[in-house]
Amino acid sequence: TVMEMSQVYGEGLAAYRSQDWDEARARFEACLQLVPDDSPSTLMLKRVAVLGEKFSGEGWDGVWPEEDN
Repeated sequence: TVMEMSQVYGEGLAAYRSQDWDEARARFEACLQLVPDDSPSTLMLKRVAVLGEKFSGEGWDGVWPEEDN
C-alpha cells in the first residue's frame, strides 16, 4: 500500500541521514519488495552502497558528493 511504502521509505531515509547504512539498505530493499520498480528506492540503494564504502559512520556531512552522480 501507499501508506506502508511511505512509512518504510521514511525509515530508510532516516537511517540514511544518520549514516546507519545497513538499516537504510534494509529499508530501501523492503520498499523494492513492495514496489519493485520504485526509482527513488533504487537510487537510494546505489547511494548507500557508495557512501557505505566511503564513510563508515564518520566524516559524511550529509551532502551527496557531486563526483559520484
